[in-house]
Amino acid sequence: MIKLNIHHISNEALEFEGSFPASVLEIQDLERAEKVSAVICELSASMTEKDLVVRGAATLVINCQCDRCLEDAEVIVDTEDICIVVKDSPDIVDLTNDIREDILLAFPQLYLCKPDCKGLCFECGENLNENQCRCEHTSQESSPWDTLDNLNFDKDK
Repeated sequence: MIKLNIHHISNEALEFEGSFPASVLEIQDLERAEKVSAVICELSASMTEKDLVVRGAATLVINCQCDRCLEDAEVIVDTEDICIVVKDSPDIVDLTNDIREDILLAFPQLYLCKPDCKGLCFECGENLNENQCRCEHTSQESSPWDTLDNLNFDKDK
């Protein structure tokens, strides 16, 4: 758990850095990830009257397979816009769920080894990042949706 005692915050902001195991944020067992690194947080906490404001960034690294080419990849999840506001803050504030939520929102939809990954050939399975495919691809294959191109929406005809 990531807890903060508001009595440690002086008139100036309290700056703190920390490295937490992914298990603290309950993101260690991701479905497609082989390994999740520790979460590195750089946070700044300040008080405004009775409210606690925490701002900062968090980073972690996921070891996984690329969703396009199936090669091993490291995906960096980085969120630089953590902003947590706790109204009428108690003496001890648990920031765990708020930080977890911000990190999960920063997760990519696809795990890619590189942004321009070409993936695998859909016919022979060749990794197109490493080799050129020798398959003969037809330029236009028929599709069941092709008949929609011939629809006429004019009522006069």
